[in-house]
Amino acid sequence: INGKIDGNNISFDVPVDMGQMKFTVKYKGVLSGDELALTMEMDMGEGGPPGGGMGGPGGGEAPPMAFTAKSVMAAE
Repeated sequence: INGKIDGNNISFDVPVDMGQMKFTVKYKGVLSGDELALTMEMDMGEGGPPGGGMGGPGGGEAPPMAFTAKSVMAAE
């Protein structure tokens, strides 16, 4: 895992090995209060699925996805 924190900015890469299919999931985000807003991109590289799968023929990048994680305290 490759990662960096710069103030409220965070980024990290997660390599994924699924046998013959290897790719990297790249995350970038900003921490603001109790929320972490992240974007995720998958770099399918040369090992991506053939045909019209994510990343297109033989690899490439899938469209980025965005999501937000929020800390929630349970009521006692």
